[in-house]
Amino acid sequence: MLDGCCLVCRLLMLCLTCDHVKTYTTLVKGFVKKGNLSMATATYDEMLEKGIKPDRYACTTRLVGELQLGDKDKAFRLQEEMVAKDHNARDLISHNVCIDGLCKVGDLERAIEFQRKIFRDGLVPDHVTYTTVIRAYLEKGRFKMAKVLYQEMLRKKLSPSVVTYFVLIHGHAKVGRLQQAFQYSGEMEKRDVRPNVMTCNALLHGICKAGEIDEAYRYFRKMEEDGIPPNKYSYTMLINKNSDLGKWEEVVELYGEMLDKEIEPDAYTRWALFKHLDKDHAAREIVMQLLLQGKTQLALSYGRNLSSVVEARLLEHITHSYLQGLFDEAWRVVEVMLDAGVSPTASTYNIYIRALCEFRRMDDARRVLLGFVKKGNLSMATATYDEMLEKGIKPDRYACTTRLVGELQLGDKDKAFRLQEEMVAKDHNARDLISHNVCIDGLCKVGDLERAIEFQRKIFRDGLVPDHVTYTTVIRAYLEKGRFKMAKVLYQEMLRKKLSPSVVTYFVLIHGHAKVGRLQQAFQYSGEMEKRDVRPNVMTCNALLHGICKAGEIDEAYRYFRKMEEDGIPPNKYSYTMLINKNSDLGKWEEVVELYGEMLDKEIEPDAYTRWALFKHLDKDHAAREVEFLEKILRS
Repeated sequence: MLDGCCLVCRLLMLCLTCDHVKTYTTLVKGFVKKGNLSMATATYDEMLEKGIKPDRYACTTRLVGELQLGDKDKAFRLQEEMVAKDHNARDLISHNVCIDGLCKVGDLERAIEFQRKIFRDGLVPDHVTYTTVIRAYLEKGRFKMAKVLYQEMLRKKLSPSVVTYFVLIHGHAKVGRLQQAFQYSGEMEKRDVRPNVMTCNALLHGICKAGEIDEAYRYFRKMEEDGIPPNKYSYTMLINKNSDLGKWEEVVELYGEMLDKEIEPDAYTRWALFKHLDKDHAAREIVMQLLLQGKTQLALSYGRNLSSVVEARLLEHITHSYLQGLFDEAWRVVEVMLDAGVSPTASTYNIYIRALCEFRRMDDARRVLLGFVKKGNLSMATATYDEMLEKGIKPDRYACTTRLVGELQLGDKDKAFRLQEEMVAKDHNARDLISHNVCIDGLCKVGDLERAIEFQRKIFRDGLVPDHVTYTTVIRAYLEKGRFKMAKVLYQEMLRKKLSPSVVTYFVLIHGHAKVGRLQQAFQYSGEMEKRDVRPNVMTCNALLHGICKAGEIDEAYRYFRKMEEDGIPPNKYSYTMLINKNSDLGKWEEVVELYGEMLDKEIEPDAYTRWALFKHLDKDHAAREVEFLEKILRS
């Protein structure tokens, strides 16, 4: 499987119809980021072979790569070569990169030497230069030297940035030097450098590590007061410390606060919650409390591992709730269990259903019934429905219709119709348009169109009037069978009966014709939609765009695509994928790149089909330029 880096490389290399320094620089940068130094080197050398002068960014990126590999000597030789060839290398940025690389591989003395070299090359160190070396000194525990450099910065009238202060605060706080960390925090305030959440978290981490939980809470709340909202790392640090101290109520409160603020917990947050799970009974109780409070995100990750404990605990809670008549609470627990991936057993449901029927809670019984049908658990749906009848509860229209849906989903048409007739005979509110529409839809979905038409006629015999849903359902079935004339007849019948076709009706008509190449008819329905002032949605537009692309009318597809945007209907990932797919078929790689880039710029997430459209011609397309180089990329 190709990763994101190779995907980008594939697209870029396909469109290398001209040798452009920016394209090569982007490739070098991408390979370095992925740690693929061999490909970064190959790409850089390719630039030189083609006579393309690397810009400062390409040179610097290549330096980063060599330093990441730990080959300091090669990096410095490379820099000297670049200087000799005048590849824009004698500048402060490339010097800072070298200093940073040396610091990261632990060669602090050489980094200091390189800092002095800046002066010899006629340059002036900036706050980045100083911050880089200060960080290295702090990581080595050389706090005095870090302070000397910081004071030198100030003497030279260089303003420390928020990053400088983060480095200083973090470097001291993480090893317990809280007094010094607070001093730098105070200096930051005096110099009017606004802290960010990272700076605050660095100090919060030190406070938590020192075990000062009350001080940590005070600082946490001060962040909020100062307009710096705590993030997931801030919450995780407090959760972790409270978990260590066994303060489970505080853990619950903090975790709940995170979710209320829609702050997504990560793996470390969950580890902090569960690290004491096996050895601390109170920790298991936290899971129960979170589940009962509806905090299902936590249970989603771990519910399966705790299913027996959770099931026993919650079953007890449900039983207790129903005995007291607290049905809302009991049902909420059942829903939480389902959401959390903890499947309640039949006994759990039976307790709840019996209680509902005993106390004649029809709405709740109906909810349970619908839940079973949605989950595809028809045996439990049947049991629930029968329990209602046994207890003398008359199912309402919704319960009857839900049960019908279940039988039709199983494909048991005869049973569904017998059930409907029984309901009519027992006067269980079944003789209404909704249940008829459900039956018609079920028949259409299992391919029994003739019986669906018969059922449509039955609507009149039962003294009801078909609505636009009835007609749209049968029109869809006719179109799927290729019976276009009958679909048109039904559409015209709708209009004669003064029924207004909805956007769904027009989607069905446009999609049904466009997907089989009947574009003229699809455009006619699109025109009628406009005349009737029915605003199209992106699905309707995509149905027509799909037909245009399928017909190979790429220019028309582009016109329609841009018209969608002009009409205020933003194309979605399916719209882009259709155009990418067609351009890929036509070998128009520049257009493919442009469309894919446009998707990413608009933050539209490509899916598996988009990527398939990009790569389906990879093995058989030898017309793309730079194939030999591309194969190197793909093999890497």
